[in-house]
Amino acid sequence: MFRNPGPNSFQITFQNGWTVSTIWGFGTYSENRNNRAAERATFNSATVEFTAWKGEGKMEETQGWKTPEEFLAFLNEVASRKE
Repeated sequence: MFRNPGPNSFQITFQNGWTVSTIWGFGTYSENRNNRAAERATFNSATVEFTAWKGEGKMEETQGWKTPEEFLAFLNEVASRKE
């Protein structure tokens, strides 16, 4: 399932119950960290911040300044976790 909680972000919940959330707007661990315009508008970014959690569980440690390739590797790792 996909969810859009706000601008410059999205979440994916996999069949195994794990959710990955990513964001790249103002104040995040991305290249838009100090870009106030990214607070309300949609912006591109070369890096993102992301985390994961299972069900209603506690979030894992947030990872930041990650490239598209690093984000894809994280998505694949989380998607392959056992339920």
